[in-house]
Amino acid sequence: MQIIKFKFVLIFLSMLFSCLAVSASLQADSLKMVLQQKKGVDKFGILEQLSDYYINNNLDSSLYFLLQMKQLAEKTGNKKYEALSCSSVGLNHFYRGNYFEAEDCEKQAIELQKQIGDTINLADSYNLLAGIYGESGQYSKSTKVLFEAIKIYEKQSDFTGLVKAYNNLGYLYMKLDNYTKAKEYYEKALLIISENNIKYNKGFLYSNLGICYKEFGENKTALTNYRLALQQYKQNSTLNAIPILYQSLGNLFAFRFNKPDSAFYYFNHGIKLAKKYDPNSLIELYLSLGEFYGKQKNFEKSIDAYRKSLTAAQSSEDLEGQMQANIHLSEAYKELHNFSKALAYFETYSAFKDSIDARETETAIARLTEKYENDKNKLLVKQLTIQKKHRSVVMAALLIGIILSFMAIAFMLYGLIQRKKRTRLEKSILEKELQFKNKELASHALIMMQKNRMLQSLYNSIDEAISEKAEALPQFLNSLKRELKSSFKTESDWELFKLYFEQVNKSFFKKLKEINPNLTQNDIRLAALIKLRFNIKEAASVLTLSPNSIKGARSRLRSKLGLNSSDDLSRFIEAIE
Repeated sequence: MQIIKFKFVLIFLSMLFSCLAVSASLQADSLKMVLQQKKGVDKFGILEQLSDYYINNNLDSSLYFLLQMKQLAEKTGNKKYEALSCSSVGLNHFYRGNYFEAEDCEKQAIELQKQIGDTINLADSYNLLAGIYGESGQYSKSTKVLFEAIKIYEKQSDFTGLVKAYNNLGYLYMKLDNYTKAKEYYEKALLIISENNIKYNKGFLYSNLGICYKEFGENKTALTNYRLALQQYKQNSTLNAIPILYQSLGNLFAFRFNKPDSAFYYFNHGIKLAKKYDPNSLIELYLSLGEFYGKQKNFEKSIDAYRKSLTAAQSSEDLEGQMQANIHLSEAYKELHNFSKALAYFETYSAFKDSIDARETETAIARLTEKYENDKNKLLVKQLTIQKKHRSVVMAALLIGIILSFMAIAFMLYGLIQRKKRTRLEKSILEKELQFKNKELASHALIMMQKNRMLQSLYNSIDEAISEKAEALPQFLNSLKRELKSSFKTESDWELFKLYFEQVNKSFFKKLKEINPNLTQNDIRLAALIKLRFNIKEAASVLTLSPNSIKGARSRLRSKLGLNSSDDLSRFIEAIE
């Protein structure tokens, strides 16, 4: 199986804070000395430069100076710098992977920028918020705020901002496997550059267009775009992007055009450049080279390439790369009928996969817990605000009662009773919202539990295989295959998942059946995972299918729901209540 990992270039953060640019000649110590000499609003510029100086090497120091800037802005009533500090704090959280805190900060910045009419920075804040949503898997929200940024860029005739926004939209649609839409926005970006003579590195746009055309099966057009990207990279001295582009060219010639000499040329030159400019891309280049040799049935050279990929992954501590190299080595040794080594590498692959899945599970649970706590705190603040408001009303009513007549006092008490009823109602609503968050966390945790249980069973079975005699190995592997097939169809886990899911989405399955009564159980399960915003990789893990199978299943589900190829399946399913 050919496994190709493309590097997409996401430019959500570039040129967002031009006012934060710092001269390379100014060092932190000299900036701190200047800061001590400044007073009041004169400190703003120095605090900006210090926060930007540390953003790439010490996030804590950067946050320290940003909070100083925010306090100064609030004290002096400077809304522009308050918005800028909020946005920059959001960027700081974004770099830490704290997406919910980053989202809150960016929303605060946007509200302040709207209040003072700072449309220039407002568009950039929308762009950054889109990046936050995109990295946290909220693609619909990301697309929505990008269109808000586009409206502002169009009104201001900011063509560079438009190009970046269209590039980002193309990236998002590629993540959603909607290559038709992705192509549309990449071509719009190129048209704006051409019509307005903008100085812009078009290499990434051409490279991603090549990926789109390759998905369409238009291999010659894909090749043309890859070559245009190569010209742009060379003209702009973007040498670190060339190795992965050579990998794309090598894959095109190896697996689409069946021209081994051209394929080897690009793989070989890509490896030479990667050693000099981008060592991390060696992992993918050697994997593609190994697949190339495997296609030619030259498994000795294939194994050599996979070992080099493994070495590169170990050097960069890339667990995903090590996992891929081990599974490829296992498959290559299997082709050579060296089953002992095939099993050893498969066991190592399983260990890496288990480790990666456990880490992803921990990260997912941590993010869900973080969101849960964040939402819970918001609800508590809202509740305290309501209580404080009503205490003030009670005090005012008592003071007025001293002056008013008995009739007025009676009227006041009646109003107080009504307000208490509303308070209880609002409190009940807040509790239901909090209960919803608990159910949401339980649903996600259940799915993760099922995946880890299946992986643990696989690990234990492989461990038992070690003690078996070599001649009994094929029989044992067939037994293991049957066991895996059985574990893939654990209906009881799905029934429990369905029970939790329906507590949160009561009519979802019913409405799906109303749209198409012929939906299969697999269709319904995939739709439920899409409703929970699972990406292709996560859905593949839960359903124990390959990512390519999930893509095919999504395509079939889109058809059964009466959608066109250009319609957004995720957005359609999320709209079903």
